[in-house]
Amino acid sequence: MLNRILLIVLSFFVLLIVPLTGCREGLKTNETEFTVTLDGKPLEGAGINLIPKDEKGVRAFGMTDAAGKCQVQTLLGNSGGTTVGEYIVTVSKKITKPTGEKIKGPNDVMIDVTDSEEILPSHYNDSNKTPFTVTVKPGKNSFSLALESPK
Repeated sequence: MLNRILLIVLSFFVLLIVPLTGCREGLKTNETEFTVTLDGKPLEGAGINLIPKDEKGVRAFGMTDAAGKCQVQTLLGNSGGTTVGEYIVTVSKKITKPTGEKIKGPNDVMIDVTDSEEILPSHYNDSNKTPFTVTVKPGKNSFSLALESPK
């Protein structure tokens, strides 16, 4: 339920913000891919977020696959990738787990309530503390992010 509410709020935010940013016709994006590992192993299901360091850049995002690979994209571009520029990179990985509570759903079916929990150290998903920055250049860009679990 919490995840569904979060998805609705994020969708509303995107629908509200995108029209306010205006149409950037001819936005030139550059293929931008990441390989993400945690303790040397591919990290599946991690959200990658590129935050521009200046107003010229365009925010981009993506989700890693089973091999820890991810192609990022913007909401404004016609194809994958993002614009040239310097970016702060955050990484987040959440798991859902049941809370033990149930709520009544459609047709009186009882549904388990779940909650999400961040499993990565907080500095990876904090734009003020993340150790990761990248510079996207014209053409194809490939970056590797090596994350470590707390010791």
